[in-house]
Amino acid sequence: MLEIISLKPKLEDILLKLEAKLKLFPDSRIRGTLSAKNKLEELIKKIKLTLETSKVRMSINLQNTKFKELLQEASLFLDEKVNFFEPFEPKWKTGTVEEQTKKAEDAPPLLLNFKDQNDNVITILGVADGLGGSGGRLAFGGHSHAHYASRTALEAVKNCLKDDKFCQAVSSTSPEAQSLVSKTIFDEFIKITKSMIAKNATELEKNKSRIRGTIILNFPTTLSLAVIVRQPDGQKFLVNYTVGDSPIVIMDKSHLIKTINYEIGSGDKPMGKGNVLSYDDDKLNFQVNMTNLNGGETVFCSTDWITKLGFDSNIMNPEIYSKLLEGQTPEAIRKYYSGEIDDATVAYSEV
Repeated sequence: MLEIISLKPKLEDILLKLEAKLKLFPDSRIRGTLSAKNKLEELIKKIKLTLETSKVRMSINLQNTKFKELLQEASLFLDEKVNFFEPFEPKWKTGTVEEQTKKAEDAPPLLLNFKDQNDNVITILGVADGLGGSGGRLAFGGHSHAHYASRTALEAVKNCLKDDKFCQAVSSTSPEAQSLVSKTIFDEFIKITKSMIAKNATELEKNKSRIRGTIILNFPTTLSLAVIVRQPDGQKFLVNYTVGDSPIVIMDKSHLIKTINYEIGSGDKPMGKGNVLSYDDDKLNFQVNMTNLNGGETVFCSTDWITKLGFDSNIMNPEIYSKLLEGQTPEAIRKYYSGEIDDATVAYSEV
């Protein structure tokens, strides 16, 4: 487990927020005010004592019940979600690749490593590719609906990971947990997008008539998440969540490739309401799969630039993934396969 060195700043930051909150309490004896103020003062004392005593004899980590209770109590006062996972520095190879064109429709890829309450080591890989056809029209700030949609999707995922229940659900294989993941991400995506629309309503209205493409959607994007779970007993598995055509693949030690969510030969298939994530949808229709892992594989989560390299079957070509692991850029890789210029983002991790 990580010691106080990495988790102490989290508690110190919460302490500063609580002390600022304390200053906002009035001195009057309004019913309930004094009681709440006293509780807050007691919580601040407990956190200070925890930080002080931990210097000598106590590590702060998620197996420490006292620490978790303090976080839960603090989250109530701050009216915000406090995440319960520990940051984790992996010993295996992980990384991201990002190459943007002027359109910048791919969001910067997501890569997170952490340890949850059950001591599972989790890696989350995520990519989102804004749909340039149905979302190619100008939104605001010189960028398209597609540009903002992809970034909002991954921002929504990051925000959801601040919630303890979500952190547990995202690595679960139960249908109930997977439904919770879909709903939570969708609700957060809609919330962020709604706020963005309100702040930029004038410019959005002005650009409304500038339409490209035949299937018009507001803020449409693909979203693929690969969740690698390493259990304390040595069991390993992958849970993947996908909507749209951003592929997830596994390459084993022998460089054999297995696709998880992509139909070979499907090409750049048309996508519309219901099979992407957009502001016009009423829910997120994730495809969810679970795959057992043996160890030694590498999982890649990528946008569809890989499927556009010459022939669709190139997604199965292990040379492409080997070149990525060697540090070659998408621009260099395209030269081997005459691929069209497109945004390219990849997140990968060895198992």
